Amino acid sequence: MHAVISHHFQKMYFSLLIILCLLLYLPFPSLSDSNPLLTQVCGGASNYSDNSTYSSNINQLFSSLATNSTSIGFASGTVGSVPNLVSGLVLCRGDTNSSFCSSCLSTAFQNAVQLCPYDRAATIFYDYCLLKFSNEQFLSSTDNSLQIRGPSPANVTSDPARFDQIVTDLLSNASAWASYNSTRRFAIGEATNFSQQYPVIYGLVQCTPDLTSSECQSCLQGLFVRKQQYFKGIEGGRILGVRCNFRYEVYSFYSGQPTVKLDATAVTLPPAPMLEPTGSSGKKSRTTIIAIAVAIPAFIVCLSLMTFSFCFWRKRRSSRKVLVKYNFDSDDMEGADSLLLDLSTLKTATTNFNESNKLGEGGFGAVYKGTLPNGQDIAVKRLSQSSGQGLGELKNELILVAKLQHKNLVRVLGVCLEEQEKFLFMNLYPIEASTHFYSILKRKQN
Repeated sequence: MHAVISHHFQKMYFSLLIILCLLLYLPFPSLSDSNPLLTQVCGGASNYSDNSTYSSNINQLFSSLATNSTSIGFASGTVGSVPNLVSGLVLCRGDTNSSFCSSCLSTAFQNAVQLCPYDRAATIFYDYCLLKFSNEQFLSSTDNSLQIRGPSPANVTSDPARFDQIVTDLLSNASAWASYNSTRRFAIGEATNFSQQYPVIYGLVQCTPDLTSSECQSCLQGLFVRKQQYFKGIEGGRILGVRCNFRYEVYSFYSGQPTVKLDATAVTLPPAPMLEPTGSSGKKSRTTIIAIAVAIPAFIVCLSLMTFSFCFWRKRRSSRKVLVKYNFDSDDMEGADSLLLDLSTLKTATTNFNESNKLGEGGFGAVYKGTLPNGQDIAVKRLSQSSGQGLGELKNELILVAKLQHKNLVRVLGVCLEEQEKFLFMNLYPIEASTHFYSILKRKQN
């Protein structure tokens, strides 16, 4: 009997040992599995090198942000001075704990220098945290123009208009809570009883805690306008910005109890506009005459205003800044937009396009050397109005060169479109590289 029991325990022991060995070889979920990288946006007018002052300042900034973000999952700071100044901020999602936040930011710091090597500016978006650093001082600005859109691929099949209205109400209520009741500027909520297919709709909103209540709500309202444009009748979506973000889904994706609860049965669509009842044929005729008499002058006034607005817009178009938007979808990503520089800066840099600064001239125009206020040497290509190269060709050329990266290619920094003229400005390289570049221009002319 004793021998039987002993043999039984030996079999159990070896079985457990085999199970433990198998478990050791099974892959465990990592942070990257539960916290995927959503996208990165690399940039900066110039690069830095290893062991440079800027590189040292970036490392110092990362260390400071990691230390200062442990309490509320947010930190910002600046290290160094121009031209080696670097500013940055980090933000963890409001439902993460300190340990998970630190792990997410540590991954972001490591990947920032790998995904955007030697770039003086970069923004990294993860599911649970974000990191932005730049050689420009942006911390005092509430600008949220850099936006990442992530729509769900599934459409709402039943009453999509009412679904959209409930989502809007849920996010609006969460926005008010985050702006005026949360020091972390964070809120989560749920709308219940919409339908049997979608019993609960979940929502999340967040701003950086350094925004005021009104700034936070204004930032989120700006995103909600974009939601109406891009997320009609779909089951979920999000828009991420550096300063604020939102997300909604038909499944639970956050931790913790909702701060906002909404009963979907109490939400109704706005009533449709009512039409006036028709009268007799004589009344119809008089109504038609009055309508025509009012409509024609109104149409003329509107047409005049539109013509004036179009002319004014064309005049101001060259000096207007272009806002760049980034999306999850590869078709929507626009990473080749360039920096617009005003004409006065180019005139100052080239001493009003003085002949002494003229490097050469090709079929599309002359090239001048210049120096920007920050000391950077540039070459300015002033396109001739008789060259035949229009705005479309200029844009195609700029996008092509911006996407190419090679040590033998001249790096285009941006464009200037003012006073019916078009300019390209780029890095000014040593005489050997410049001679090679201008010989290419000559061959292009011939």
